[in-house]
Amino acid sequence: VGDQILVMCPDFGDPSTDYALLDEVLCNINFSVTDLSISQQTALYKLWLISTFFPEIMPTKVIPSLIGPKQSGKSQCLKNFGRLLFGNKFNVVPLPDDPKEFDVIATNSHLCLFDNVDTYNSWISDKLCSVATGGKTKRRKLYTNDEIIESDYSCFIAFTTRQLKFRRDDVVDRLSILHLDKRESFVPETELDSLLDQKRPELLRQLVFLLCDVCGALKDGRELKCEGKVRMADFYSFALKTSKVISPHTNPEELFEKHGKTQGDTALAGHPVVDRLVHWAGIEENSGRLVTAAELVTELADPAGNNNRAFKSAFTLSTFLTN
Repeated sequence: VGDQILVMCPDFGDPSTDYALLDEVLCNINFSVTDLSISQQTALYKLWLISTFFPEIMPTKVIPSLIGPKQSGKSQCLKNFGRLLFGNKFNVVPLPDDPKEFDVIATNSHLCLFDNVDTYNSWISDKLCSVATGGKTKRRKLYTNDEIIESDYSCFIAFTTRQLKFRRDDVVDRLSILHLDKRESFVPETELDSLLDQKRPELLRQLVFLLCDVCGALKDGRELKCEGKVRMADFYSFALKTSKVISPHTNPEELFEKHGKTQGDTALAGHPVVDRLVHWAGIEENSGRLVTAAELVTELADPAGNNNRAFKSAFTLSTFLTN
């Protein structure tokens, strides 16, 4: 987005600032209250939806993770967005078991929506980080000895899960963590799909005009300083400039501050080393003690007396505490 923006739209009628139908179909999600309120999680999700139309200013990308029990509507939530953009043949897909298959999908799609990412694969954390940072993948060209094909990870990714498996801090820092509750009543999926298909022309009309408003907000905010402590810097900058249009009642600074706490809590939740640190700190004799990392490694052995060290060395403990 430079000094000039040319937006060419077909004649969809008079512009309307009322995006009620768009919100009803795409953002009517049964979020649960966490550190973030329901309205704040809705704003975070809607900001991501709109950011997918601006890949040029989103070289790094946030990855929404919709976490909830079965029958919480998380799969339908992502499918609605895909069907709006790509038509009624679109559907969410399972995460492939093979990293090569993941590369094929992630380098040839604009939008990758994975369903039920409940099984942890050793390679997936590295792949998510590569996609989030706009990395590349290289592979040997078939039927050659030394020719290399280089492809960009240019897609936007979101996924659903019943229980988040990722605990690496560099992965969690790039997730938009959204929690859903189980729905109390249900509508047949065929009815939901049929409603979206019937309303799709009007939904696209509202979407086009919303994107025009967002372009104007980006132009107005091009001189805005967007420095902060948020690792998702491009997404944070996008939110600061456009939230007044996308989610007018949202304070983006407060939103990302609270979300940062959610990310930190998620990275540490159930971590055995954190539990041992809490246990160690609760011992009265340790209050005010100065200890070396090497001493702490020994003292953080399994409280059950199994002599199971949490870390192999003082260096690995220090690295963990630093991160």
